Amino acid sequence: MCALALWLVPECVWAQPGAVTLAPAVVEAGSPELIRVEAGDAAGVDGEWLGNRLEFFRGHEKGAWFALAGADVETPAGPSSLKITVRLTGSGVRDLTRTVEIHPSTTALDRSP
Repeated sequence: MCALALWLVPECVWAQPGAVTLAPAVVEAGSPELIRVEAGDAAGVDGEWLGNRLEFFRGHEKGAWFALAGADVETPAGPSSLKITVRLTGSGVRDLTRTVEIHPSTTALDRSP
């Protein structure tokens, strides 16, 4: 499934080194997200989002790290903190924590009376 997810996301979505990108870019409650971290100098990447630990794995491209995650369908709309720490080769860490806006599910909106 991971390979399929990587194939479906166009390469132009990914950004420069040190960048964090989510696909799809608009995060909806109840939807899966593919998180990509560009960190060529990383020995590993750790993360946490919405109270869940993220398991990052190294991609085929040099410096690309990925995690699959998602906002639960009951997650309230609004800002959330995506905590990402890059463990640098040798020693040290880089904090790539950012705010991710969660939008209401469009499926839930379609069912409104």
